[in-house]
Amino acid sequence: MVKKNITRNAMNEQPLDCTPLVSVCPITYNHVKHFSQAIESILSQQVNFELEIIVGEDESSDGTREIALEYQERFPDKFTVLLHSRKDVIYVNGRATGRWNFVDTLSHANGKYIALLSCDDFWTDPHKLQKQVDVMEAYPEYSVCGHWTVNVDENGDLLSSQPLTGKTCPEVFFIKHALNGTPLIPNSWLFRRFDLANHPQYPLFLKLPAGDDPLMLMLLGRGPGYCIRQDMSAYRIHSGGTWSTKSQYHKDFEMLQFHIAAMQFAGWRYVPKALTIIHESVFLLFADIVREVMNTRSLSPLMDLLKLVRIQKTVPIYFIVPLFIIGCILLPVKLALRLGRMAVNRVRAMIGSVL
Repeated sequence: MVKKNITRNAMNEQPLDCTPLVSVCPITYNHVKHFSQAIESILSQQVNFELEIIVGEDESSDGTREIALEYQERFPDKFTVLLHSRKDVIYVNGRATGRWNFVDTLSHANGKYIALLSCDDFWTDPHKLQKQVDVMEAYPEYSVCGHWTVNVDENGDLLSSQPLTGKTCPEVFFIKHALNGTPLIPNSWLFRRFDLANHPQYPLFLKLPAGDDPLMLMLLGRGPGYCIRQDMSAYRIHSGGTWSTKSQYHKDFEMLQFHIAAMQFAGWRYVPKALTIIHESVFLLFADIVREVMNTRSLSPLMDLLKLVRIQKTVPIYFIVPLFIIGCILLPVKLALRLGRMAVNRVRAMIGSVL
């Protein structure tokens, strides 16, 4: 697709004819240290349209709820706090998730577009929403618009390593670019509102451990995405994050769950590519399990994995058993091939340095 020239509307133009045009849906649970920074980054947006802020508060126990209600009192015309209960939490793989908080918050959105933000992250560009709306208004074929992201630590300082930035995402991207996971961090998304609860794969969406990867496939099933090649938000990597607290093999298995489910979200035309990804995903899972067993000199990681397999609800056991058999066969073969390639490359490098 030909690259399109996107320009931002002048800030003094008349508001676009929709009230509100954008619903910003910050999701929060026990984010007391970072909540205000996230909300202030929304309030600082300079736009020529009306927006609403709908906070999904999941009954925090650290004072986040009280701060959210203070913002609602200060900005009653644009700020709404949805007070959710921990009794409604959806459990996935034995862990509490924020899935109900997320889907119920989105169901209250009134805007033509929805913007996402987890309240341990924040936006860094005051023109972020305006730039994204300009793209979406100019090109109605796009279903979602995102952008690059920087990684920060607990204190908001830039990290030297930047693993999750979206910089490998094409400017215009499609389903094939999201089969291995979303190419853009959710705090960068602005997408056209749609009826999530009536999507054919909504029941499966509720059962998967992460919601952002399947949601991106849902969006791309409605049209391509556009990536603005600028850093406009910050993703906070910290020890309290729901993803960072999991073991590597736990992450591997949950990504395998998504890779298998991706065939249903993406459609059968993507099955060959999805199967290739599943093949690699199985190998990574087994390699990390073997590494963890050797490091701990215990079978407890394997027992944990088997427990996870038993309680998960997305992949039928008749599908898991063949995958595990294939994994047992592939692991030594692929390890041998990779070690062989490493040895060959090292020899070539040594010969090159001598010559």
